[in-house]
Amino acid sequence: MNKNKNKFFTIDKDSLLLNQSDLIKKSYRISWIILGIDLLIIGLLWNSLPTKIPLWYSLPWGESRLANKALLSLLPIIGLLFSWFNLSLGYLLDKEDEFLNKIMAIVSVVESMWLTFIMFGIILVII
Repeated sequence: MNKNKNKFFTIDKDSLLLNQSDLIKKSYRISWIILGIDLLIIGLLWNSLPTKIPLWYSLPWGESRLANKALLSLLPIIGLLFSWFNLSLGYLLDKEDEFLNKIMAIVSVVESMWLTFIMFGIILVII
């Protein structure tokens, strides 16, 4: 129990990915690349985006669905935070539950692709 408690408070590795399996490393890298490309696309299209974009699809039709275009960057940022959280939790689990660690890595990739799909859907509606 003490070993896990110390591990939670101190990270003695240079990288969280240092001790992970190849599937886990590749999954997180793919997730970060996808989200990085999302941020790059937002940056490249920034000047051609209108000031208001339809971001809140759960709200009634009209002005209430619109949000500032800066909020579009929330999609990849949320993805990066989610991926970082899964990676940190996986680091804490280490080899104790490698199956759950792999599931979290794969879910990070699926979540990144899902957010990319949402972002492209919003951009295609606008442009």
